[in-house]
Amino acid sequence: MTHVVDTEAMRVLTFHVGRTRFAVPILEVREIVSMMDVTPVPDTPPGVLGVINLRGRVIPVVDSRHRLGLEPREVDERACIVVFEVHEQLVGAVVDDVSDVVDVPRDALDPPPPSSGDAGRPVRALARLEDGVTILLDPAGLLDCSSGSGRDASTDEACAGAPAAGVSGATGERTQGEEETP
Repeated sequence: MTHVVDTEAMRVLTFHVGRTRFAVPILEVREIVSMMDVTPVPDTPPGVLGVINLRGRVIPVVDSRHRLGLEPREVDERACIVVFEVHEQLVGAVVDDVSDVVDVPRDALDPPPPSSGDAGRPVRALARLEDGVTILLDPAGLLDCSSGSGRDASTDEACAGAPAAGVSGATGERTQGEEETP
């Protein structure tokens, strides 16, 4: 299969959360990893599942379903973590499955509905493709790491990828004898 690269197109990674197909610009995706154990961290904002140890780096992981207002469900073998670089920090988001990398012509992009693209909101645009509409997300908005309402110190720390007190930066596991400090 031959792929023609259109300089007027945006290359995106498509994935599903629930029955809806979403996409993010491929240049904002650092990597895709299989679902792994996520270590819960106390006092994180709603929707932050915890942290993972990815090759020696502790990375916060958010629940895409929570951020997108969908009902929670058990993860299955198709679920994975898409790792984004947001504000020079790595942050992961759990998605139900990853589909494909596609080119979206810029003239196939429509603005999001009112209030969907406001600061801190995840919807960047709607992409009209042959097989339906794909929702183009802003990773910073999906991860709630952009400026806007709902941010506080704990959200900033989670989005910055800083391990919480009492969590080892090398393993992501709680260490013995360490006291939590504010």
